[in-house]
Amino acid sequence: MSPAAYELLAKAYDHYLGDYDRHFSYQFKNENDMFYSLNGAQQLDSDGYIDNASNNIYSSQIHVYPVELITFDLTDKGIDYMRSHRKL
Repeated sequence: MSPAAYELLAKAYDHYLGDYDRHFSYQFKNENDMFYSLNGAQQLDSDGYIDNASNNIYSSQIHVYPVELITFDLTDKGIDYMRSHRKL
């Protein structure tokens, strides 16, 4: 798993631990973060760690300004992966 995918999955898992909500939204910090996070989200989606990903994850028209969010749901596979591979 790429560092970008792992970091995004870890953020979603931390959110899940807070309220057991599998749905996660992420707002980019800047343009570099946008490309980094989109690459991670695409990998997570194709590998089955997330589901119901927003269409803009694969869009060539996504923008940092005005702010666009990416959204997705953690799958059981994503949760299980983080439970067993989480870096402390």
